[in-house]
Amino acid sequence: MNSPAPIRISQHRSRISDRAFTLIEIMIVISIAAIVLATGIPAFVRAMHKDKLRKAVSDLVEGCSHARAQAILKGVPMELLIHAGDGQVSVQSARQDNGSDPSFNTSAPGSPPVVSASSSASTFSAQIPDNVAVKLLYVNFHDEMEQPEARVRFFANGTSDEFTMILFSEEGERKISLDVVTGLADVEVLR
Repeated sequence: MNSPAPIRISQHRSRISDRAFTLIEIMIVISIAAIVLATGIPAFVRAMHKDKLRKAVSDLVEGCSHARAQAILKGVPMELLIHAGDGQVSVQSARQDNGSDPSFNTSAPGSPPVVSASSSASTFSAQIPDNVAVKLLYVNFHDEMEQPEARVRFFANGTSDEFTMILFSEEGERKISLDVVTGLADVEVLR
């Protein structure tokens, strides 16, 4: 009767070893997981962080859209201001036509001048990153590259000034322009 006892122990041990993993199997699974993670991490990091050029273009398009919407909703001209020195982009009510610049009129072409809203506080603000440069900046077909700031007006009827801007960085070049009839921004990939 001693023979059945050893059989039961060996059967019990074989069932336990069938359910367990060996050290080699665990190391193989860990190394495969490490390889998959190592190849996927760079793509994941790029997806999590927008590149600087795309962010700058997105901010400018959003600023144009915001200025147009505010001009229509408030019924007064709004301006997209681009400051050359620090790359600051903001939207505010259009400045008052004080007669100092005869070419400046805050109203739509063919309508009487409109006095800007009492508050000129910025309603939108963004920053062009340092590694993104402005290659071209035209407002109403005038080169604004040498000016301390460029002002693009959006009117209550949905129209806007003519605006063309080219941004570039090591990621490429993008051209942002406005359709003067609709005031909507268009982005074109140049390279």
